[in-house]
Amino acid sequence: MSLEQRNEISPIAFGGFAIDIDGTLLRSDHQLSQAVHQTLRTAYNDGVKVILVSARPPRSVLGLARRIGLSGPMVALNGALVVHTSGEVTQSSAMLDSCIVAFAGQMDRYPWLTAHYYSDFDWYVTRHTDNVEFETAVVGFAPLLASHVGMLSKIQKIMVVGPSEDLGELESWLSAQAWPIVANRSKSDYLEITAENVTKGTALRAAGSMGGWDPSDLIAFGDGDNDLHLFSVCGFGAAMGNASDRLKAAADAIIGTNDEDAVHHFIAAVIAKTEGFPRMTDRPAALRASTCFSNSSSEGA
Repeated sequence: MSLEQRNEISPIAFGGFAIDIDGTLLRSDHQLSQAVHQTLRTAYNDGVKVILVSARPPRSVLGLARRIGLSGPMVALNGALVVHTSGEVTQSSAMLDSCIVAFAGQMDRYPWLTAHYYSDFDWYVTRHTDNVEFETAVVGFAPLLASHVGMLSKIQKIMVVGPSEDLGELESWLSAQAWPIVANRSKSDYLEITAENVTKGTALRAAGSMGGWDPSDLIAFGDGDNDLHLFSVCGFGAAMGNASDRLKAAADAIIGTNDEDAVHHFIAAVIAKTEGFPRMTDRPAALRASTCFSNSSSEGA
């Protein structure tokens, strides 16, 4: 597995990891490898903060967190929800109902696209498609069928799936509406829409504010454009080898792919280098500043 490292990293100055799920933590078959599972469980049990930060619905995020053995706040719905592994929602940001209704009207012009609507722990679709069946298999539960979008309220995220060119047209239309929303891609054919100023980064900041920790103490891992804001608030950003070009350009390091268990290899190397990954408060500032993970531009890992 190759590693392209552009900036030095002082792991002693970091308190843990903020990790995207699909395309990052999980392999392409959406399975969690034993190596990644064990590395995260061991790190967490040793006192390292591990936070899952995903566009997935909270039920799926919490299920994976509990399976690994994690506890604490997790970020779901691309930042629209911060939810504790106990099931308590600690922050929620919904879009205006009027925007949702108008958006649904525009979607009538694209019957070949699939729109998914999320509200807290519920997931809605207006019709069943192949993509709905695919997402059901990925997240582990089925959506509710809504006869029309107007009956829905408190929608925190919309996910639209379809050809990239059509999503580009939809993005242009959304931009022209000047609504208080933000739209970005988690993959080239997945468009994620949330309320204005709602991103993975803002949600992680909110979780840190409530928990008394700073996201700048975390190393972030991601693969999509929707991880750009996550990288912007964390102290170090590691892009997967399968990441989007925009995320790679913004990253401090480009590691291997999700199918190579790159998260496992990178975390194991960081922990080994720092002899147990002590908290930044455990070492003097001078030592923190002088301890680097790597000074080279590239190396095997």
